[in-house]
Amino acid sequence: MNIENIESDNNIIVVQEGEEKFFENFLKKNNIYWGKENKEQSVIVLSKSLVGVIATPIRKIEIKPKFKEVSLNHVMRLYLYIEGYNNSLDDELLDITNSSNFNGISEQFLSSLKQLLSRGLPKEYVLYDENSSYWKGHVNVVSSIKNSKLLRSNPVTTRYAHLTIDNSVNILIKAALRKLTKNSSDILAKRLLTYYEGVSDSEGSGEQLYVKIVFNTKNSYLKKICFWAKMILDELFIDTIPGNIGGESFLINFDMLFESFVRKIAIEIPEKNFSLWKQPRKMGEISLEGNNIGNRIFLPDLLYKESTSEISNDFKDEAYGVIDVKNKAYNQFKPADIYQISMYASLLNAKVALLVYPAFYERGNEVMFIDYKFAPIKYVSAVFVNIISNDSDIFLKSIELFKKRLLEIIEN
Repeated sequence: MNIENIESDNNIIVVQEGEEKFFENFLKKNNIYWGKENKEQSVIVLSKSLVGVIATPIRKIEIKPKFKEVSLNHVMRLYLYIEGYNNSLDDELLDITNSSNFNGISEQFLSSLKQLLSRGLPKEYVLYDENSSYWKGHVNVVSSIKNSKLLRSNPVTTRYAHLTIDNSVNILIKAALRKLTKNSSDILAKRLLTYYEGVSDSEGSGEQLYVKIVFNTKNSYLKKICFWAKMILDELFIDTIPGNIGGESFLINFDMLFESFVRKIAIEIPEKNFSLWKQPRKMGEISLEGNNIGNRIFLPDLLYKESTSEISNDFKDEAYGVIDVKNKAYNQFKPADIYQISMYASLLNAKVALLVYPAFYERGNEVMFIDYKFAPIKYVSAVFVNIISNDSDIFLKSIELFKKRLLEIIEN
């Protein structure tokens, strides 16, 4: 299959013959509007914030990030950190040292699974409840005595552990393999699926199956492959129209992903009072000839020491610090960003206004002093987080440095 790279500078896809039906389904699934004029011209214009892979019936299109320093592997690592990283047991999730090129979710899943199966299917002890004619496992004595007095044939109520391949890990992996085998060209997926004949089928979502797995020190090595399986079930698009089969396709909003990445880091700083609003607040109303025709809202990405004060019996939100996240690597302190964060600070009576940007090396804090006496704040600070370290240890150190720099500004 031909591989075509689309730079996010334009994000324009020229639809080729035989791809029309595929793109109709794909864009609908991803809630992307395909305007009549563009459709007639066989052109799709995607947002510059989108990255990912689209596998049509005739080609594979890779939509690269808007920063040349960032690869799809780096984007996927941010996704894995947000959705799957909890503690040091999950460090392997973040390591992309040996991945110079993005191989696709299903390819990484299948290659990892092939290595895993060389050691045999993962087995777990699963608890079973059973009524038996003899004592075994953990016996419910009271219930067993009652059953015996009632002369039941299997009076012993027992719970015992049995080592089995029909466990939550294998059920999730099998479900992902079954989805991949719908693509008739995926011979490896079909071959690997034969190893799972003794495992139960499931029609649940990836998230539903994933949350049933309890990871610990003994099975932490399975977390990455289980996460790939979850993504295959919930994120990948496999077109199943007979005679018009696409393949692995997914899109990620890089801007929103970076915002979520920064939010997770800040919120998880112990006892540091970072918070986020779950609902936007109304900034003001729009009037036309005395009639209210709508309103405008505001929603900062993060707040520090949020509080509510009573002003003229009208409770108002306040915060000591207001933080907004900008996925802009080359143009910091843009006027629009300064206007926005200044307005947030004014509305929230904040003492500190802070912008967070991505970086490609360890970069110190910066400050822009506002030389205007009527400005609601006198300066805006910028904090940077390095997102392109391949090694998981270095990446986690970058996160710790970001936390330190964030607190240096917000607490001083």
